Amino acid sequence: SSDLLKVDFETNLLTCEKCDLHQHREQVVIGSGETPADILFVGECPGESEEKKQIPYVGKSGKLLRRLIKDTPISEDVCYFTNIVKCNPFNARDPFPWEIDNCLPHLVTQVKYVVHPKIIVGIGNIICNYLSKPHSYVLYREHGKILDISGGIKFIGIIDPYKALEDSAIEDLLIKDLKLVLNLWKSL
Repeated sequence: SSDLLKVDFETNLLTCEKCDLHQHREQVVIGSGETPADILFVGECPGESEEKKQIPYVGKSGKLLRRLIKDTPISEDVCYFTNIVKCNPFNARDPFPWEIDNCLPHLVTQVKYVVHPKIIVGIGNIICNYLSKPHSYVLYREHGKILDISGGIKFIGIIDPYKALEDSAIEDLLIKDLKLVLNLWKSL
């Protein structure tokens, strides 16, 4: 059953030792939201705030993203939030490519067996490059571009809300991207 698959998935994450991140983690940040969810937001990795609360996107940039989603208006009832890397890289660094590669199978399992999204929203350039393969998705040139990826799922990349914290012009682009997500969701 799907509940059993979800438990197996979570157990595999909680006991994962595929990379060195497990040596420093306090908590694994699996994701938040109702499942299944029509829209899956995927970021890079949890930060310190996310690790403490075990909820993605609750730090400064996450609060901005969630506020903009609500203002769009996309109901959070149809959204699920996660990261490609489920552990917080210590020293507030970006995850290394091999850490992303080790976590990618977890995300694939989460998409197929837990969330079942119609739309995957990649947050930030690194995520867009990983999730849009075999396509090349250069976020700052193609943000808002919609791709068809495996299983009939639509993919769209949005600018990382972290970049919008200090630049209102980037926040305006992020709002525009989220409106595209809303329109895509309404069209499905």
